[in-house]
Amino acid sequence: MNENISRILASVLLSLLVATGCTVDLGAVSSVEQTAVRAEMTGPPEPSSILPSLTPMQDNQPWSTPASPTPEVNSGTVQSPSEGTIVLGTIEQSEPSSPLPVPNMTRDAQSQPRTTTTPLPTLAFEDGVAMMCQESPQRFDLLEVSDFRVMVDLRFESEDLVTFEGWTSRPEPSVRPLTPEPTPESFPIPDSSYPIMLAGGQLDLSSHELSLRPLNMNAPLANPCGEVCPLEVLGQSPNGEWQLVQVNDWLRAQMGLWLVSEESAIRVVPYVPAVSNWQWAEDSSLLWLVYYYPEAGGETLVFQLDDPPDAHETKVANLLDPFGYWLGYSPLDNTAYAVPAPGMGHEDTELLFTIDQNNNPETADSIWRVPGIASVAWNEATHSMIAQIVTENGIMFQDLSGSTSWTIPNETLASIFSSFTSAADNLPNGFSSSGEWAASPSGNKLALIHGYTVLWIFDCVPAP
Repeated sequence: MNENISRILASVLLSLLVATGCTVDLGAVSSVEQTAVRAEMTGPPEPSSILPSLTPMQDNQPWSTPASPTPEVNSGTVQSPSEGTIVLGTIEQSEPSSPLPVPNMTRDAQSQPRTTTTPLPTLAFEDGVAMMCQESPQRFDLLEVSDFRVMVDLRFESEDLVTFEGWTSRPEPSVRPLTPEPTPESFPIPDSSYPIMLAGGQLDLSSHELSLRPLNMNAPLANPCGEVCPLEVLGQSPNGEWQLVQVNDWLRAQMGLWLVSEESAIRVVPYVPAVSNWQWAEDSSLLWLVYYYPEAGGETLVFQLDDPPDAHETKVANLLDPFGYWLGYSPLDNTAYAVPAPGMGHEDTELLFTIDQNNNPETADSIWRVPGIASVAWNEATHSMIAQIVTENGIMFQDLSGSTSWTIPNETLASIFSSFTSAADNLPNGFSSSGEWAASPSGNKLALIHGYTVLWIFDCVPAP
């Protein structure tokens, strides 16, 4: 109790010093007090900029699924292996358990042009098919099949089959390291890995049956542990030459996320994060990986899958910073999309940046104005990017090609949420920030994750 009071008094004193223009050495202040001072300087974050809690939300709470906030790391490249050997490498990173730098949201012109001398063009959509999703959705509780915490991906495999992946709790390990965990040489001790594993599920709309399904991954191409250990293949490139592998419940020197091939194993994250998601380029040329730190912050890693692979790590407060932007990635043409997150100091949040990941992965190729845009994500069934847009009439999901839009009108939302008036008032940031939605191949159905573990299926018809 006395420690808490002293922290509060210290943070108040530091805040007063900041307010009066005094210089404050945050390096001499505890991480808790630093957070308090920075919060006073920048203002409280929006609910959508905080790491997701693992408590499912109720249907009568119409808030956005939060994304997560990002520290800086140093880039590294793995040397090519000798023939017939497996090379273990590590992407050099700052320890995530040290006091995390809060991003300075003042961007330079290269990272994010906050003001322009000429008006930005408004992204216009061609006259496509307008779908209306007026009926209340079918509701499915994913907790009925597993203890899903956070969903990773959602897609329509066909008109009547929805598949998804999400993080669940790990069972107790059946094997232990042969060598004991060494005593840490210095403090703070690195963050512990989260005891989670990836699980797959599916919903058969023809029978309304919700069930688990296998991930259907190949055997590991390499074992970074050097011995039998809890090893999981999270994903693999379309050509099968690369895999993203997770090691949990093992020595700290081996735990984390690894990018492996038959010749190499590269440790890309030094622990198992609570939330991460990834996509592979359709031509297997690139891996896009976003993960989040335990306290606050996150990182986007872009790997050009050459021999050896080239790793690019984002800097704090640039366009690929998941703390300051809602991000999307197109595996079709290796283009990233960034939408300024609300409450993060942006002068304008109704912008859409495109960033070519084949060239400079941190410089915008184009900037468009999209009134009401909340986020953007890849849709597998239509093979296109879809933006989530808040309008006066409800929530709209717009295919960026202009071919199709889906609108959930305010009247339908009012039948779902209590005390609902309009999307602009009650859902200003949309339903979700990480792309937990999917449209069917025909466009007649829209799937949406709400509250982390509730799956809604909307039936949609062409607008009159």
